[in-house]
Amino acid sequence: MVTDDGPGLSVTDLAEANELLADPPPGGPPVGRAGLHAAALLAARCGAQVSLRPGSRGGTAAVVLLPAGLVTPTTPQQATASSTREPGENELPVPTHSGLPPRLGVADPPLTPTTTAAEDDR
Repeated sequence: MVTDDGPGLSVTDLAEANELLADPPPGGPPVGRAGLHAAALLAARCGAQVSLRPGSRGGTAAVVLLPAGLVTPTTPQQATASSTREPGENELPVPTHSGLPPRLGVADPPLTPTTTAAEDDR
């Protein structure tokens, strides 16, 4: 769960956001909702579910439910060992899930800009 302590969302805005998270429109994000749309598409890609609700201290809480196939159980000793290891050392394999696209978990090459900042200002 991720929470913020901001002003929160109205009941109507919360319902609209949850509808978008549950069923993102195929034609792209509604105006001002690109972040929610991206979260919905990423969740759908890996079989996760994302929803919003009022936070316990105000603000909004985002709840993300992951499929069991994406979670690797650890013991406290494993968690401590993994936080102290060097990057790349003893990396765990990316879990597979029969419903996932084949590229999930594979690092894409870095994006390169197609225009320069000067071209963007035109």
